[in-house]
Amino acid sequence: MAFPFCWPSHAQKGRLMRWMVTHQTAIARLQEYVPTMKKGRPYTLDIRLWYKPRTTGKNTQNPHIHGHATQIGAEIGETKRAVIREAQERAVTKRYPTRLNKFGRVIPMPEEELDTRGANILIKELHDMAAFLGIRLIEGDAEKLADVSEDI
Repeated sequence: MAFPFCWPSHAQKGRLMRWMVTHQTAIARLQEYVPTMKKGRPYTLDIRLWYKPRTTGKNTQNPHIHGHATQIGAEIGETKRAVIREAQERAVTKRYPTRLNKFGRVIPMPEEELDTRGANILIKELHDMAAFLGIRLIEGDAEKLADVSEDI
């Protein structure tokens, strides 16, 4: 269980306190902060399951997402960013993570904040978009993509 904290006193200083803890440790950490809290002041407590951040580097989720978005964008004449944004919006119905913007509107989670589960949902949505558009995606690293694109 992840136990992120964002007390207003810390948020004002631009710090977000995050701990990955067990149930017992979560209760102990909360009890440490209760005496320092000001009465009558609202606080936000976010408890959720912990997921590993999305993977980056060669042959991981990050280049997988960007590679597919680049391929789809090249085929349909859109930018990579526009393809990723469209995939994120479509993936919300498939349990893609969301958050509230400053106006209280639900928006898809930005790619930079994704965990492995959210990145997996985004990759599956990119595959679905390509299938719908009749685009054959090339799986693999950048060297293979360069070799194949020269043959086409």
